[in-house]
Amino acid sequence: MSSSVRVHYRESAVVYSSRRKPYTVGDFETEIDNRQQVVGRGRSNPDPELCLVCDSSLRVVDFYEFRGAMGPADSVGYHTDKHFHHCGLCGWWSLNTSEYQNWSSYPSFNGVETIWPLVTTFEVGSNRTAINILRQHLVKNYSDINQVSSQEAEDLVRAVFKDLYPNAEVEYFRGSVYTPDDGVDLVIVNADETRIGVQVKRRITRKTEPVEAVDRFVASLFKQGMLRGVYVSVAGCFSRFAQQVPTNRFLRQMGLELELVDARRFFDFLRTLTPLGPPPWLSAIGNFDRCSDMGYIEQLKEEWFGASGESAPPNSRRG
Repeated sequence: MSSSVRVHYRESAVVYSSRRKPYTVGDFETEIDNRQQVVGRGRSNPDPELCLVCDSSLRVVDFYEFRGAMGPADSVGYHTDKHFHHCGLCGWWSLNTSEYQNWSSYPSFNGVETIWPLVTTFEVGSNRTAINILRQHLVKNYSDINQVSSQEAEDLVRAVFKDLYPNAEVEYFRGSVYTPDDGVDLVIVNADETRIGVQVKRRITRKTEPVEAVDRFVASLFKQGMLRGVYVSVAGCFSRFAQQVPTNRFLRQMGLELELVDARRFFDFLRTLTPLGPPPWLSAIGNFDRCSDMGYIEQLKEEWFGASGESAPPNSRRG
C-alpha cells in the first residue's frame, strides 16, 4: 500500500480590519524544487471546534503577548490574544490572533487575523513528489524508502550528495535519470576535476547487494576511466563477499577507491543533512508572554524535532 505525505502550507486565509470588512486570500501556489504545486482554496469560515481536514476535535492553546508602551502611562500599549487550534490526529492547525490597543484601562479592538494551512498530499512513490518534501518525510519514516521509485532514489541520492560534497558538482552521468547510464548513475566532479562514479540501487525484494553487482559496478568504473566510486544501496545492505571488494589487494594496486554505502549509513547522511526547520505553526505563533498549556506545545515540538535527532529550539516565551 502506497504511503502519502501531507504538507501544510501556512497562509493568511481571512483577515478582518478594524472596519470589519473581510477579505479572503484565493488560490495559493508555491514552488518546491522548481516544481509548482497548486494547493487550492481554503474554506473562508472553518468551524473553530473541528479539524478542517478530518473533522476531529481540536485542542486549543491560548497565548498572550504584550507589545510595549505607547505613551507615558505604563498600562498603555498593545496586547495580542492568540488562540492556537491543533488536531492531534492529522496535525492540521489554525491560529486566531486578536489585537487590542490599550489606553489606560480602556482596550480598543484593532482587528483579528486567522491563519490556517492549505493542505496538499504527495504520494511517496510518485516521481512528481518534490525531493525536499520526500527527504523530510523519510527522515521520520525511512521504512517508506521501499515505496520510492528508481528515479526518485537517484534524485534522492543526488540531492543528499550535493550537500555531502558542497564543493563539487553532482550530476547524472548521462545528463538525465532517463538515459542509459552504463552502470554509473551519477558522477561527482571535484574542483580538481577528478570524477567519482555513483551507482544507486533500491531493492524491492532482495535486500542484500551481492558481490556480482559490486563487481559489475567496478567494471563500469574502469570502462569509463574512473578510479573512484560509491555504491549506494538505499534500502539494503551488502553481502560478506561484496564488503571485501573495496579492500581487494589487486584492485587497490590498480588505484581503485571504492566506498559502499548501505541503507543505515545513507539514512545517517539523510538525517544529518536534512534540517526540518521549525514547524509552520511555531513560526506563526511568534513571541508570547503567557501560554495556557506549555506542556502540550513542548510535546508537539518534541514530536516534530525528535525523529530527526535535531535539537528543538527554545520556545519563544519572553522572560
